[in-house]
Amino acid sequence: MLLALLFFLVQALGVGVLISNHANAWNNVAAAGNGLSNIIDCYGANTISVFGNVSGATTIQVYYSQDGVNFYSAGTNRQIVLAGAGNFVIPDFLLGARYLQLQTTGAVTLTVTVSGKP
Repeated sequence: MLLALLFFLVQALGVGVLISNHANAWNNVAAAGNGLSNIIDCYGANTISVFGNVSGATTIQVYYSQDGVNFYSAGTNRQIVLAGAGNFVIPDFLLGARYLQLQTTGAVTLTVTVSGKP
């Protein structure tokens, strides 16, 4: 009951509820080419932010799923092409799907956060 009240108050005040912690997709992970991130449960979040750091050139693409098993590429609508090492941000976007997963095309080390709010 207390949790439901807290969630209601947070929504009423317009304060975002994070869907997970820092580095929830990859946390300093050396990913192989075409490597997949952790699956992120975005329940209750409809505005999503994806940001982080990579060690080299890669493309990071967003995949959507409603069941956490079957994922579908958002294509070039939700990806970022990185020419080298550094920080990045995929511009904030609306999400209707329950789950989100990321893919890196290059063999790089990544720290990436997926964050969201109602």
